[in-house]
Amino acid sequence: MRRLIALLICLLAPAVLRVQAAELHVAVAANFFGPLQKLAPMFEQASGNQLLISSGSSGQLYTQIKQGAPFDVFLSADSEKPQLLENEGLAIAGSRFTYAVGALVLWSAKPGLVDNSGKVLQAQQYRFIGVANPQTAPYGTAAQQVLTKLGLWDKLNRERKIVIGENITQAWRPAMWIWRSWRCPKSSAPMATSPAHPGWYRNRCTIASIRRPSRSRARIKRRRPKRS
Repeated sequence: MRRLIALLICLLAPAVLRVQAAELHVAVAANFFGPLQKLAPMFEQASGNQLLISSGSSGQLYTQIKQGAPFDVFLSADSEKPQLLENEGLAIAGSRFTYAVGALVLWSAKPGLVDNSGKVLQAQQYRFIGVANPQTAPYGTAAQQVLTKLGLWDKLNRERKIVIGENITQAWRPAMWIWRSWRCPKSSAPMATSPAHPGWYRNRCTIASIRRPSRSRARIKRRRPKRS
């Protein structure tokens, strides 16, 4: 546990030193929201700084930062968006690094439903499959790529079996709703395009320190009345 606290302090230390404030505004992708919630009290106790956490899909948080949201740190589910923010001058150069490596997983609350080769996808022995929004969530994009390669994306959409969530948390809820009466151990397997390459998708989750927008008010130039 101490190692986890030390890791979180290392992750957020650049922003803490920069803002020198008691409150640190953190934007975190939904895939890391749960772990960050558990680590936050320990971080606050160890550092004396309070975390104000906002969660959503990486794409949504990226858009909010571009629109001036007052975040100090951005924990993305991919490496692309922190890179874009740095290129656009919205993230501090040199502050980006990988804090986790994610894998795409096929999951069900019903025991035994998910097999290691992903045959359940072809058999379609399910009512719905929850997928994060491919437009805003990196894992949603990856899921779409896998299902497209399997020849299922268009078919499942026509049959209205795909339930789109704005982030991974919302995509997870349909599975809980469908199988909520089972109360059995969960089953999961790496989501792959073929049995020969299980868990092919690996994503580098990246953190970056954000340049907070200036709080100074813009000066309004008053026009002098024209002399007649």
